[in-house]
Amino acid sequence: MEVKTMSIPKDFPVFLEGERIYLCPVRREHAMQYSIWLNDRETSNLLMMHRVLSLEDENEILDGIIKSKPEHLVPVGIWLKEPLTFIGGCSLFDIDQRNMHCFIGIFIGDKDWRGLGYGGEAMRLLIDYAFKTLNMRKVCLNVFSHNPGARRCYEKIGFKEIGRYREHRYIDGEWRDDIMMELFRDDFYSTQK
Repeated sequence: MEVKTMSIPKDFPVFLEGERIYLCPVRREHAMQYSIWLNDRETSNLLMMHRVLSLEDENEILDGIIKSKPEHLVPVGIWLKEPLTFIGGCSLFDIDQRNMHCFIGIFIGDKDWRGLGYGGEAMRLLIDYAFKTLNMRKVCLNVFSHNPGARRCYEKIGFKEIGRYREHRYIDGEWRDDIMMELFRDDFYSTQK
């Protein structure tokens, strides 16, 4: 496995810290890496996006994220502590303070680091933040039926399937279900003991 390390600049605050990872604010200098990851066909087929992104597109997206109102979006990059390596991103979005729910999304862009529990650790950190700091009572997500690894991760955290859009996305010549899942605050803390 080739290790691609990057150093976190001194002015780069750590947003949340886990046992093996940091969650750090997304910055414009991450655009090139995001563009590489999101243009990878295997990665984009697991996500809800299916278009080629130029570096300019990614810069524009990140600029929009960075300038967005914090009450609607919390985007962070996922960094390994050892070796210090940028491996993916996650975010809370569609944050509804009045009804106390939001959505969460995640991807591990670097395939070498998938399936090793880093995504689950990032999700737990961000979900804990959603419940304790943003006072959410429910976190929701969508996952494709052809991504069983992600679904197992979400179920282990405590997410429950609440429905699905059957044959909702046409990906690589096949119709795929879009599975809706949710996690209530009490269920999350009862499964994390």
